[in-house]
Amino acid sequence: MFRRSQSLNGNTLIGKLVHKINDNEFVCLCDSKDLINIHNWDGNRPADVSRAEEIRDWIISNKQVPGIIHLSELNSTLVCYDGGHRLKAIKRLGFGLTYKVIIHVIYKSNIQQTRKRFKELNKLIELPEMYKTPDIYKIRYVIEECIKKLIKDNNWDELHKPTHNRPRTPCFNKDKLSDKFLDFLNREDIKAIRYDEISLYKEIMELNDKYKKEIVEYVNIKGNFTPYKLRKLKNFKLTASKYTKCTKYNCYITLVDNFLDDLI
Repeated sequence: MFRRSQSLNGNTLIGKLVHKINDNEFVCLCDSKDLINIHNWDGNRPADVSRAEEIRDWIISNKQVPGIIHLSELNSTLVCYDGGHRLKAIKRLGFGLTYKVIIHVIYKSNIQQTRKRFKELNKLIELPEMYKTPDIYKIRYVIEECIKKLIKDNNWDELHKPTHNRPRTPCFNKDKLSDKFLDFLNREDIKAIRYDEISLYKEIMELNDKYKKEIVEYVNIKGNFTPYKLRKLKNFKLTASKYTKCTKYNCYITLVDNFLDDLI
């Protein structure tokens, strides 16, 4: 249960009031354990477990929770619409360790107001389009499950960790791939096919094997690795270091920016 210390205008606050913005909007200081039972808003992206673990370790090392966690009351339930990775890290701290957290809470909110605040807060951080577009939960599920399966079944977990804007190929950047998948699945000629996560996964792996065969055969024919000539092969962006990494992880699809077009 949450530790509730004050009530203002019919709103039961979590922790200690720091600043009242209006009758239903407050900034408070609470203990991290007070947030353990709060869930991530379903319009938000799922928290990455490895990232949450990193944040948890940082919190323990620095004895503080960074930034502000934003909560909104929807249908009488508080949810976190910004700060999902920090919330996940706090849950992994459990009740044994507790640190002070600054929270911003909007009571008596609604989905439109929450979505508006979410977009305002993330203007400087580009999010995958599928997390900003309502009413596409089925497509979102297919995309998320397919990407999870690609990472898990192929041990590509080391390839999806980079979060900066220019990761080195092959890099399984989940955010960029999510947007590519969304554009692909929303195409009129693709909608009729009605992919599910298993069929999409299967076709992507078949394409990965096709790319692998083309590249390996080319290298074997030449007898040695010639980066300049290989870069001319179809539309692959390949250098010696990329070839080594692709071979190590058996990941070739990310060499082609528009690889999903080859599924058609």
